[in-house]
Amino acid sequence: MAQGDLNVANQSGAAFRADLNNQLAALGTLQSGASAPSTTFAYMLWADTTTGILKLRNAANSAWINVGTLASTNLGLALAASPTFTGTATFTGDITMSGTGFLDVPVGTTAQRPASPTSGMVRFNTTTAQFEGYGTAAWSQLGNTALSGKNRIINGDMRIDQRGATATINSSALTYAVDRWAGFGIASAGVFTLARSTTAPSNFTNSLAASCTTADASLASTDRYFISQPVEGNNTADLGFGTATAKTLTVSFWVQSSLTGTYCVALANGDANRSYVTEYSINAANTWEYKTITIAGDTAGTWLTDTSIGVSLRFALAAGTTFQTTANNWAGGNFIATANQVNWMSSNTSRTFRVTGVQIETGTVATPFELRSYGEELTLCQRYYYKTDKGFSLQSYGISAGENTYAHLSHPVPMRAAPTASATFAGGVNNQSQTVTPSAQSFTVQLISNGGGSYAITYSVGNTFTAEM
Repeated sequence: MAQGDLNVANQSGAAFRADLNNQLAALGTLQSGASAPSTTFAYMLWADTTTGILKLRNAANSAWINVGTLASTNLGLALAASPTFTGTATFTGDITMSGTGFLDVPVGTTAQRPASPTSGMVRFNTTTAQFEGYGTAAWSQLGNTALSGKNRIINGDMRIDQRGATATINSSALTYAVDRWAGFGIASAGVFTLARSTTAPSNFTNSLAASCTTADASLASTDRYFISQPVEGNNTADLGFGTATAKTLTVSFWVQSSLTGTYCVALANGDANRSYVTEYSINAANTWEYKTITIAGDTAGTWLTDTSIGVSLRFALAAGTTFQTTANNWAGGNFIATANQVNWMSSNTSRTFRVTGVQIETGTVATPFELRSYGEELTLCQRYYYKTDKGFSLQSYGISAGENTYAHLSHPVPMRAAPTASATFAGGVNNQSQTVTPSAQSFTVQLISNGGGSYAITYSVGNTFTAEM
């Protein structure tokens, strides 16, 4: 190692030769040394032995520029024909790759995902045999993720609300609110309400909001409160539940609550004698959090594949011991929670729970929420419930007593089953009676005259047809 000022003074004999040799040694070793040369020039090279970096003096001779690492092949600058990077390499700016070869991305199982992922990461998951990328909150499958019908939940983003009213949940039967979503409670204990809310996470406009109006601070063993969507068996028939080839499901959703702690989500069959309960945590009050849960398919039990309930999804709010079980296994019984479930019903003071972006799909990876068009989502909802938006007048002229006049009308879509129909009429002329007879495909309005003459009746706007499960 040698450094010099690169200046040979006027001198003679041995002194001149020694000075010249010193300057040549400085050039030959690239001014190597633990500290910078005392005399510098623009574009001078210096092998910094302290940092192990080759440095170049800038054009203004005012600073050093790092060129490369002394211990690396090619100073770490020129790539070999097949370069290999070990560890983490950071590139700033755009990277252009040419050729007809390949880009080899990281490969590993679900368990080997990075512990602290950041947005933009891409890898191949050998557990799912899928490429996946990390977004703002979760890993998602890359590629053909927009398949129509992948989400078994209808109205998972709560956009459709044909009833348009707040539902009071104080009955031990499902009470429907926002389309396809219902609440279950206790007739003689706590009370909560369900309604559509405009409070929602990014990329969503609505959520399903629960509010506790009457507290149940001391749960009886048979008390239970939950939000549910029963999924028709025709939409879950391919899952193979109850067979050795039952498919794995992933449930994903956005959730917000005023009460932090452990919550439970559950799946159950139509007879509610097979249940799977799993836990998730709400970490911060009144903050939207994204949750994903993977559930192995049930190889036992009876799972209907017709117009009855195939699978029920349940979000527990509170549960007595009768409806508690251990987490993460299929059990023979009707369970909605574990013993760790918070009692969300313990207070009616600003107690809220909101959920949206609910999706159930096959596989082990939660893919982006399937956003169907408004018209398609409305059509799916109307299979179970719809409200007439237009009335019509049914008239008869010059008929005798006891004669009938009929009107046959089709539903917007075939309904799950023959619905329960409301029959509100207005503006009747003369003395007559009328009935509404629905089927799954259509309904008939019958006008029965009670005397001779002319008759008219108006079938009102807002009549409802319900074929919920």
